[in-house]
Amino acid sequence: MLRRDGVQVGSDGLSGVDLALQAARSALIAGRLDEAEAACQGVLAADPVCAEAHLLSAVVWSRRGRPDRAEQHYRSVLSADPTSFEATIGMAGVLMNRREEIEAVDFAKRAIELRPDDGTGYSILGRILLGQQKFAEAAEYLGRAVALEPDQAIPHHLLGQALEGLERNDEAQAEFVAATQIAPNVPEFLIALGQFRWKFMDMREASAWFRRAYKLEPLTARGQIQLAKALIQEGDLEKAERALRKSIAFDSKGAIAHALLGQVLRQLGRFEDASLELQTAIDLDPNHTRPYLNLVQCRKATEATRPLLDQIESQLARPNLKDDDLRYLHYALGKAYDDLGEYGRAIEHFDAANDSMRRLIRMKQDPRANSDLLDSQIAQMTPEQFQLGRSTANLSDRPIFIVGMIRSGTTLVEQIVSSHPEVGSGGEMPYWLDRMSDALYTRGAGVEVSRLRAVADAYLSVTVERFPMASRVTDKMPLNFSILGTIHLALPNARLIHVRRSPIDNCLSIYLTPFPHPVNFGHSRESIVAYYEEYLRVMEHWRSTIPSNRLLEVDYEDLVADRERVTRRMIDFVGLDWDDACLRPEANERAVTTPSQWQVRQPVYRSSVDRWRNYEPWLGSLARLRPGG
Repeated sequence: MLRRDGVQVGSDGLSGVDLALQAARSALIAGRLDEAEAACQGVLAADPVCAEAHLLSAVVWSRRGRPDRAEQHYRSVLSADPTSFEATIGMAGVLMNRREEIEAVDFAKRAIELRPDDGTGYSILGRILLGQQKFAEAAEYLGRAVALEPDQAIPHHLLGQALEGLERNDEAQAEFVAATQIAPNVPEFLIALGQFRWKFMDMREASAWFRRAYKLEPLTARGQIQLAKALIQEGDLEKAERALRKSIAFDSKGAIAHALLGQVLRQLGRFEDASLELQTAIDLDPNHTRPYLNLVQCRKATEATRPLLDQIESQLARPNLKDDDLRYLHYALGKAYDDLGEYGRAIEHFDAANDSMRRLIRMKQDPRANSDLLDSQIAQMTPEQFQLGRSTANLSDRPIFIVGMIRSGTTLVEQIVSSHPEVGSGGEMPYWLDRMSDALYTRGAGVEVSRLRAVADAYLSVTVERFPMASRVTDKMPLNFSILGTIHLALPNARLIHVRRSPIDNCLSIYLTPFPHPVNFGHSRESIVAYYEEYLRVMEHWRSTIPSNRLLEVDYEDLVADRERVTRRMIDFVGLDWDDACLRPEANERAVTTPSQWQVRQPVYRSSVDRWRNYEPWLGSLARLRPGG
């Protein structure tokens, strides 16, 4: 080491301070935090106001999860130089992460003033506004961040979230995709895109993104969670359970894994095990709201449930709850107070839950928005068309389609029919509705009949792949009622079971039910009634055009009143010999993913008949559906 004018210098002319800072930078890049901090401390011992040493130390402490120590170093720099952009933006980030948002905004705005051409300040300010659900303002700042730094993934990701909040979904998806293209190995971005596609019920693509995230970190708790999410979307709940148990083995304190495992176990009908997992999730993270609803749905609320209800009520008192949190908490309390017979309190929470849902999905849909499809089906699907179509149709009698208005009893009917040992339980298969939206149906032109055979053949292949030994397979997508003519034209020997329920009980149940996926018409009394009237219109057409030996109508009230008679009728209708297992649907161990998970595991009961009388003072628009109304 040489000396020049009393200062140590290296052979390359760098001072000792410069060399130490260079060592600190290199160690920091390599992730050797202890070495980086030691080098910085050596510099600060010689020069307590060295700005770069303070800034490097701040980064070290931020990475160690000690924002308090990082803040000390940033403030040391700012006390000497209030115009330091690096310290200003660093303080904005520390305060944002600590949720001290007012001061964080001030620092972010100051950073923008110091460097208006740097995207970091805009990005931080946008992220804060995003957390406050100020989506329009957030999108403005994040858009500027993206414009200034288009090769940075995080601003694209955050802008996608803001645009999603504004319901500009095509633009949002483009930003989510951009983030994954810039940083294809960051699991968070892959997960976000998967969640976005899941929201729009694109289960196949959602599953693919979750699997990509899993492959980046397969031997971690988070990786196993992403694998489980993919398996849940694919309907393989047993494998999902195994993945979640692996996640918990990696990290027993992971609240999300316990919450998801509780959800899976509930779908599998293992309610006691599910309750234990959900309670564990709540204990680990009391502010995670979805487990409260899942826990309440595992059992009927009693007086012993009051402490849990008090806990949920206290959650509602938290400030700045998002609509997603509000809907889970209100639905949980609504269900519990309904169980307890406190219907006035229950309806207050059900109303609040539906208010949250309308805001979440920005419910603007005209309840008769599907009238074009129904009009086309009624005009195109006639007895003459059905007769002409038989010559080219697939004549398999394997499928059993169970349709009706949602919450009409279709899950119970599938549980009964699929208890037969020769029947595979397909659950809610979106196959036909998906094909109507992307392959078969054109607005104004109707169904492309020439393509039906290929679509039907592919559908049969799916059922064989899933249930190779079954002679019949159920497909319980209730909303297939809207395209029942197309299905009958493609598969004229398939059996169609239409489940009917008292209109007012049916529509009230829609309003009171938390669905796993948004139901656009299902969150206001007026839109539910309007949609129900459209359902009645198209079902009247099918009743008059589809042969009675292919369409069986089952009344829910008759089924629960005289179960054996109606069940024997259904089994005979689908062409199978009688089996006593069909009288014990509660013993059917198939996975149930609909909101009826608890009910169908119980013996068939009558308590849902005339349920509307409990809510008579609060029926509103539903009142016109009352018997004789």
